[in-house]
Amino acid sequence: MTEQEHMRRCLVRQLLRWRVERNAEAIEAMRRSPGYESLKAEAERQWNAGNRGECGKWIE
Repeated sequence: MTEQEHMRRCLVRQLLRWRVERNAEAIEAMRRSPGYESLKAEAERQWNAGNRGECGKWIE
C-alpha cells in the first residue's frame, strides 16, 4: 500500500469514528478539505460494510 493510500484510509476511518461519535462539528470542518466528496463516498461504502472506524480496519 502506498503512503497516499494509507493516508486516505486513515481519513476515511476518522470520518467513520466521528460519525459514530456524532461529531458534526469535526465532520463539517473536514468538508472544507479538498477531496472530501471522495472520502465521504468511501466512508459510506465502508459504513455499509460494517466498518465503524476501528484502528486498522478496512473492508474490501
